[in-house]
Amino acid sequence: MGIGFRVFFIDDNDSLQRLSIARYERLLDGEPGEQLLHFAGKRVRCAMVSLEVEGRKPQSITRIDYKIIPLHIIYQTIDLLSSGESRESK
Repeated sequence: MGIGFRVFFIDDNDSLQRLSIARYERLLDGEPGEQLLHFAGKRVRCAMVSLEVEGRKPQSITRIDYKIIPLHIIYQTIDLLSSGESRESK
């Protein structure tokens, strides 16, 4: 058995959207090309799930952590950086 991780964003309707770990990290790093527009301007509920896997199939959940991701702040930072780059190139 091994350990796996899953990341889920929870929208206003309490629906789950699974994200890959790589995409989650790109969102938090504020990469300009990586945005979830339907979450823009919001504080997003996030569940990070640790589970036991066997043959890449989940067997049991070992831990669930919850957090609030301030995407509105991350997207504002991206906008500021983008506008600064365009000013410098003129």
